[in-house]
Parts: sequence; C-alpha cells; structure tokens
Amino acid sequence: MKDGVKHQPMSLVSASMDRSMMIWKPDPESGIWSAHVTVGLLSGHALGFLGGMFSTDARYILSHGYNGAFHLWKNEGDEERYDWRPQVVISGHFNEVEDLDWDPSGNYLVSVSADQTTRLFAPWHTNNTWHEIARPQIHGYDMSCVSMTRVRQHQFISGADEKVLRVFDAPQTFVDTLQTISGVNQVGNESRAKRAFVANVPELGLSNKPIFVSAAEEKEKESMAQQQDGVVAEKQLNAPTSTAQSTKAKTPSSNKKQKGKGEDEEEGGGHSLDTAVGFGTVDVETVEVVTRPPLEEYLIQNTLWPETDKLYGHGYELISLAVNHKGSLVASACKAQTWDHAAIRLWETDKWKQVATLPGHTLTVVQMEFSHNDRYLLSVSRDRQWILFSVEESAGEVAVSIVARNKLHARIIWTCAWTLDDRYFATGSRDKTVRVWKQNASQPLSWQEDSILPACQHAVTAVAFAQTLVNGSRMLAVGLESGQLQLYLGSETGSAESVQWSLHMELDANISHAGTIRRLKWRSISSNENAPNAVTAVADNMLQLASCGVDHTVRLYNIKLTQNS
Repeated sequence: MKDGVKHQPMSLVSASMDRSMMIWKPDPESGIWSAHVTVGLLSGHALGFLGGMFSTDARYILSHGYNGAFHLWKNEGDEERYDWRPQVVISGHFNEVEDLDWDPSGNYLVSVSADQTTRLFAPWHTNNTWHEIARPQIHGYDMSCVSMTRVRQHQFISGADEKVLRVFDAPQTFVDTLQTISGVNQVGNESRAKRAFVANVPELGLSNKPIFVSAAEEKEKESMAQQQDGVVAEKQLNAPTSTAQSTKAKTPSSNKKQKGKGEDEEEGGGHSLDTAVGFGTVDVETVEVVTRPPLEEYLIQNTLWPETDKLYGHGYELISLAVNHKGSLVASACKAQTWDHAAIRLWETDKWKQVATLPGHTLTVVQMEFSHNDRYLLSVSRDRQWILFSVEESAGEVAVSIVARNKLHARIIWTCAWTLDDRYFATGSRDKTVRVWKQNASQPLSWQEDSILPACQHAVTAVAFAQTLVNGSRMLAVGLESGQLQLYLGSETGSAESVQWSLHMELDANISHAGTIRRLKWRSISSNENAPNAVTAVADNMLQLASCGVDHTVRLYNIKLTQNS
C-alpha cells in the first residue's frame, strides 16, 4: 500500500537444484534484476528444488523438492525489511503406499511406500491436526509391509523388496518429541538409558546404528531443556533462512575423530556418545526435541530409528507381515510361485528366531491376520484360497496345524479381517465379492460361509472390521480397486441364520482414493491415560479409519455415528 493505492512490485522467484530459492527484483534506476533474498536448505541431504511460486499476496513462497516434499516460507517483515521464516507444511509419500499400521494405543500410525521410506504420522494437539513427525526408515528398496510389534513400546518390523525383515526401536528423541507434539507420556518403568538417543547411518553403512549418550550427558541435556522450555521449537521454525541474515545450521559432523570401543566409557555402565557404535559420530546438540511438527530437512537427518535386528530366511521379496496381539509371534511371507517359497514363517520376538514354517499355499500369500485371541492365523493368497492355522504356544514351543481351508472365491483373494470377538472373519477378492465366514457350531474345527455382502462394482482389495458394535451391528469397511470406500452394517437377528449385510455409506469420490486401496485399519478406541493432551480419545460418537493406496496418499477418516446408524 503506497499513497492509499495498492500495488504489486515486480518480483520473480526462482528455484534451483542447488537447494536454494531466490527472489529477484529490478533496480529502480538501471532496471537490472538482482537477487534480493535467498532462502533454502542448509543441509546437504536434499537434492534441491524443482519449482516454486508466490502466494497471491506475496507473503509466502512455496517450493517442492525432488522427493515430493513441500517447503514453505513466510515473510514476517514488510516490503522494506524482509524476514522470511520456514513454516510447518504438509508432507507425505511420493509413490504408492503399500501398507500401514496403528500404534497399539492408537497414538500414531506408521506407513510404508514404494518411495522407499517408512513415515510416522501423529496428531499435533495444539492445532488438532495430523503431521509427519518422524521418518524412521529410509531404505534402498521399495517398502512393502509394516507392523507394530507390541512386544515393546514404539517398535515395528518392516519388509521390502529384499529377503530380510528389519526390526526398529524408537530412540529417546522420538519418545520426547511425541510427548511434546502429541502429549503422549512415556509409560512403564523403562529407563531412558536403555533407549538409544538417536540413530545414525555411518559412512559406507547400510543400517541405522544406535547412538547412546552417557548418564551425565543426558542429565545435563535435561537440565538445559528445562531452562530453555519452548526455545528449541522457536529456533527450529523461526531461524532466519535468508543468506544475508542466517547462521549456519548445525549438521552431524563426520570429521570428528572416531573412537574405538572402550574409549571415554564412563563408570557405572553408561555409554559415551562415540563409543556406543564405533562408527561415525553425531553431534548430540544437532538433534533436538521439537514442540512443533518438524521440517523436511529435520525429518531426513534426525528422525531415523535404530535398527535392532535382521531376520533372514525368505528366498524372495517380502510381501506381507502380521504380529499377534500378545506381541510374541510374527508371521511373514514373500513372493512365491512354488509351495515351498509360499510357506509362511513364524518368528518369536524374544530372541527373534524362527520357530515354525507353515506350508499350505502354492502362490504368494498377500495378507495375514491373527485372531484377537491369538489362537488362529488367517492367510489369503494368489492361489485363490484362504487357510486357517491353529497356533498354540506352550513353554517356549509353538505348535501349528491347518484347521480349515477354502477355495470358494473365483479370483485372487486380496484381503482378510477378523471381528473383534473372533466369531467371524471376512475375505475380499478380485471376483468383486466379500464373503463372511463363521465357525461351525456342531464342529468347532470347521468353518463355513455365513453370508455374502452385496456385490461390489470393482475388485475388493481391503477390508477391516470396526472394533466396536454400531447400534448393535457390525461395521465392515471395504476398499475397492477403483479407490471407492464403502461401509457396511451387519445385523444378527434371532430368526436369521446368518448376518444380514446392508450398505450403510459410500464415501464421496472427492475424499476417496484416486486408485486402488491397499490397506484399511481402524484406530484403537481403548482409553489412553498416558496421553491426556493427545487427540487420541476419539469422541464417543466417532470412529477413525486409516487407509492407504496407490495414489500416494495416507488418509484418515472420521466416521460420525448417529443414533440411527
């Protein structure tokens, strides 16, 4: 605004692969254009920007990077004095999302994608919005499956287009960040010293290595954090990024002297920062607990989780995973064209050793699900059949046998799910049908078809039962190859011999996926006393459903329940 008249001074923004953006303006006298402001990434972990633009009022500039990330800056100054500050912005996968899983307490969800990353999304309780707060795994292969282990808080296992399963454990920085952003308190008597402080990928290394801090360093950092409450987040989000006024960002140093095992190790069993791994070192001061969703460069550098175990045994690329509800067993399956490679492998989570092999299928097992009482493992395959295994654990031994199998579907069975009471399970197939099965009352070891949902218009690729009854009926979410998402209600009446299913709702195409839905997971509705400030306790009349698909998105739906639902 000048002399009461609005005007837009000539400006041009450019984006470059050198990880910088420049705002250009012409000189009033000579007309020569020059760069007035430069913003960008001071880290060398990104490949630069592919494009950028001004907002309509020129108060913001937005860019997008090589890996699909957005970067946003806001001018908190005026036309005479620039003060460009980085802002919180949405993020997500940039390739097909293959699988997702909820934290057992429902505090956050983890997803894996063909973009070779594992990403973690959690609510920001200040704004009641969801954001990516960690990127635990950056892989060299396309990711295919993931599951929380439940054996330890904040631990997951993942598989990719390789033959190895990998187990990851959260560092203490994540636990602290989850508390500040989502209000989730650490539970149990687990000592902070037992968790790695952060993870690092050493030079020429392929795995995320844990890095510990000594008890003295930890106590000192806690004391400093208490004195500087809230300063960390302001420093991260408000640090000037203009080259004329910014200071150099702290990045992990790779030039420090590497210390051998035993050097600087403190008495009392503590680990010093450099001796815990014996690889490259990381400056602890560069990794900070943030109180707002982290920016892209922080996600890439400082949010990896340490890899604790590798599981070998499969002959081809991993496809599916399942963890029982006690967290004692993990089932895994890989690509297969013969019966021996199609066998499911069972692993115990105490020492991460294989305890059983489950033959039965002849082609790739695409999904598995344990019953809630952990007595059964249900698997579905490209060979068009489902198999129900009985799983019994006793004195460290695992006994497995086939209880039932069926090949009634005419095409590949893509998905399966159990009801909360384990009385029924559902299977969805490329033949556009969802079939519901129940245990034979007269023959407990026999399972039979109970009902068929109304015919779908497209192949069924994902199903999930809600973890509660809705006005006395069972709710089943069905995802289709077209990206459509449907909700069905099944009622049981005394006169009917089977569950009667009816279409309750079909989500609008504008909020549905644009391609095949890969996975559906309902959020746990159990109360969480350790998250008093988190957006974890969904309202009594609300359910939340997470979905992922080939359109590169992870979506979270609020399903509002009415009295007449």
